[in-house]
Amino acid sequence: SSGRAAAVLYDPAFDRPPLERLGRLAEAAAVCRAVLADEDPVFEGRHFHVAGAVNRPGPVRAGGTPVVVELRGPALLDAAAGAEADGLLELLVRSVDAVVVTGDGGAVASWRRQLGGAVPLLWREAPRHRGHVPGQAQRVLADVVGAGADGLVVQAPPVDDVAGPRSVRALGEAVAEVLEGRQG
Repeated sequence: SSGRAAAVLYDPAFDRPPLERLGRLAEAAAVCRAVLADEDPVFEGRHFHVAGAVNRPGPVRAGGTPVVVELRGPALLDAAAGAEADGLLELLVRSVDAVVVTGDGGAVASWRRQLGGAVPLLWREAPRHRGHVPGQAQRVLADVVGAGADGLVVQAPPVDDVAGPRSVRALGEAVAEVLEGRQG
């Protein structure tokens, strides 16, 4: 991919306690960072460990492949707010290039407070937001950008859908308008 790929991690095991999920994600990110960027990767954690893994050929991008973690669900946000999560959040922030979150502007603002400005915060639209008419999409996007999202991850509607090309164009226009308003 000539350095254009990223490793995106998330924990789909919603049956695990949220603090454990957060710990597993932070450690998985640390393992990925070590394996993708270090000559002789070593990491020892509660859930995962690595020693001597070989990353050949070496990464094209300086610093290795970007590592991104998606933090899904309000339970993770609640766990991250607890004092027990401080070390986990520090490990997470040191290990990733960006964090992806979902939810409304309130959730984005809460994650921004938890993570500070140490790592880019990206908002990903939840499946329930897909298919919004342009005005609704623009309001949702403006809400999350205004709450502190540094970027957006949106999924365009299928182009084989009858309204697909119009929807893709409308979504692009909504994103552009929101981002232009942020810069202006």
